[in-house]
Amino acid sequence: MALAGLDTGALGSYTDANCAAADLCRLRDLVQVEGDGDLDRFALLLG
Repeated sequence: MALAGLDTGALGSYTDANCAAADLCRLRDLVQVEGDGDLDRFALLLG
């Protein structure tokens, strides 16, 4: 959402219309999240 210029700190940005927006869906499809079982529950690894 931030990449598309939406204010992620504003509750009003989280709408059904934004969830269905074609540009946001294309960005969403580019993101991959992978878990790492070696990290502590509260640890974060950026890469």
